[in-house]
Amino acid sequence: MNRTSYIHKRKRVVDGKKIISKNYFGTYCLAENSERKTICLFTTDRQVAQAKLARIVKELEMESEGLIPAKAIRDGLNRPISELLSSHVAELRQLRRDERYVRGFEAQVHLLCRECGWKTVKEVSAESFRKWRQKQTKTAKTLNEYLITISALFNALVKRGQIPSNPLFTVELIKNDADKSFYRRALGVEDARRLIAVSKERGVVYHFALETGFRRGELEQLRWQDIALDGEHCFATARASTTKNHRAAAVAIDEELANVLRAYRPADFKASDLVFPKVPKVPVLQYDLKAAGIEPIDASGRRIDLHALRNTFCTFLALNGETMRTAMELMRHSDPNLTAKTYTDAGLLPTGDAIRALPSLLMPKTKVSESTPKSTPEIVRESQTSSQAVTNEVKFLESEVPDNQEFSYDLSHSVHVSPADGEWCAMQGLNLRHLACEASALPLS
Repeated sequence: MNRTSYIHKRKRVVDGKKIISKNYFGTYCLAENSERKTICLFTTDRQVAQAKLARIVKELEMESEGLIPAKAIRDGLNRPISELLSSHVAELRQLRRDERYVRGFEAQVHLLCRECGWKTVKEVSAESFRKWRQKQTKTAKTLNEYLITISALFNALVKRGQIPSNPLFTVELIKNDADKSFYRRALGVEDARRLIAVSKERGVVYHFALETGFRRGELEQLRWQDIALDGEHCFATARASTTKNHRAAAVAIDEELANVLRAYRPADFKASDLVFPKVPKVPVLQYDLKAAGIEPIDASGRRIDLHALRNTFCTFLALNGETMRTAMELMRHSDPNLTAKTYTDAGLLPTGDAIRALPSLLMPKTKVSESTPKSTPEIVRESQTSSQAVTNEVKFLESEVPDNQEFSYDLSHSVHVSPADGEWCAMQGLNLRHLACEASALPLS
């Protein structure tokens, strides 16, 4: 590499006079065909200027060979995390991220830096984060959120070229399948009715949440302009600025809830007014639950809060036989597992009825007069003979009916293998079925 570097003072002519700069400048060229660059060294001492230029040129050569990161990255590693966080938060707001998310993001990063003793990115290490995490009593879900938040900041800085890599890249998330601080449960239909009935005006909030699945934040920011009650089809719209996925969503409202909202709406309302100025907090909801004879926390530790009304909405959809795709759309989920597992209360599903509806898997018992029981092939031949007899009798009866008359027939006694026993019928060859009573009819359609 042909390197050229030297220091000098700039000279210029002003009004016929030669003026020489006080500070030294450095000019360097790292390669033969590269562009010459001149920088101010901000010193009047010749030796200091030479040392500064030599250090700058050496760093640039090491950067070009990949021995050290670029200067912007080195500066980023030494900058306070608070400064880097401020610029990132400003960008999040410029991208119109939800304000609650931005504030939570900022608070989590500040807490981590304070408790881990981080001031610059250079001081951040995977080991220091793991030590902090081991001392915490928070749930796995919360601890994972802290890791995701701080990693999001570092990944953004890497993307901008401010740091070389995410220092927490090797830290893994905690498995939290069975680690929850609490579990929610859904209300039954009768419980929901009692809750709405005893809660007066708050019952309208509960009624709306139970029939739309709106989240607390969406309820708190819902305005009358978002609800259509005067058309043929009534619906409520959750604005994109209020939803979790930042997408607007319209949910149909049935006539019963529409009438409740019409009666609840003030006569002098404005379109910009909030529909629910006060959404009940947890203590108020627990008071209403007890007034309705419902325990806020059951014997298994499962609780009911306002978000549990969303679980109830999803469970009602399942009980109503709605398809998974329909339930996902109404719940505004992208993952069917979230709809089926997290938000559907399996305790309210008719699992017992489903088991009782299963077919019997045992061979039915038969009455045999002979000492030796009949073998299975003999029973099959008898069933086939009986089926043929049924077919012949039907054809015979049809031939006796005039063409202009309707024809109906009762085969309740035509399918018996033995009139004395009267407990077997034969249909479609091998399909044997035990009759509940002697005069069982076989409807043909």
